[in-house]
Amino acid sequence: MLGRSYVNLENTAKLVMHMRRQLLLKPDDADLLGDYAFAMGMANGQRLQGQPVELINKALKLDPENPKALELAGSAAFEVKNYSQAITYWQKLMQKTPPDSELAQALSQRINEAKSLAGTAAK
Repeated sequence: MLGRSYVNLENTAKLVMHMRRQLLLKPDDADLLGDYAFAMGMANGQRLQGQPVELINKALKLDPENPKALELAGSAAFEVKNYSQAITYWQKLMQKTPPDSELAQALSQRINEAKSLAGTAAK
């Protein structure tokens, strides 16, 4: 709950410190790894490359179906213009998402954007 408060207050430095402490207690928790990767990405100018990607990959190794890790993995792939990989991650997450949810709508938009950019990049 404290971590969510830091996100809402946009205090990324405190959020990163809080998540780091939580991971010391539960180093193999895929949800915490995803949250920590997110926090680090926010603190890093909303970029996921580097240690956030390592955390995302670890989370996916622990739980290949983890929703937060799948969403972040798609975003990280999109960030480096690996659109086909982003689509793969997001489609996997889409299968687990209620079709009428806001997340499903957002994922659909992201997938369509990635498909469009992938087509443009191929030309």
